[in-house]
Amino acid sequence: MLQLMKSYTTLWSGYVIASLLTLSTSIAAQSPAQQAEEIINATGVQGGFIIHIGSGDGQLTQALRANDHYIVHGLDSNPANVRKAREAILSSGEYGSITIDHLTGTELPIVDNLVNLVVSEDLGDVPMNEIKRILAPQGVAYIRQNGSWQKNSKTDTRQCG
Repeated sequence: MLQLMKSYTTLWSGYVIASLLTLSTSIAAQSPAQQAEEIINATGVQGGFIIHIGSGDGQLTQALRANDHYIVHGLDSNPANVRKAREAILSSGEYGSITIDHLTGTELPIVDNLVNLVVSEDLGDVPMNEIKRILAPQGVAYIRQNGSWQKNSKTDTRQCG
């Protein structure tokens, strides 16, 4: 009986590990376009101004402009990432509808109540009240925290903070 339980535990552990590896591989294997489509679908935002904090090489930032209903602005604290992303966007001919800026400090260079969607896998030093400040009424923040995406909506027209 004990041997049977050990075999079952070993089989179960192997199944769990294989499942987790498959899940992480499928997420990592997604293209920026697939990631952007999932984000747009999950948030329900159908147009407007998108801020992508931690834009990296700009690929996801570009993909977030799914159509002409969106304007996307990427922010990154690494000047090398900003340079690389700008070059990619310039070469694609989309600069203007998609822009990239260097993020310094904890305050976002965006006016209050303007942004329809904020996307970030890592907010860095930017506090959540700063995200709420820039969100338009009914705007959505889609932030990755503790390994999972969290969707937060700004539900009223008052300044949040």
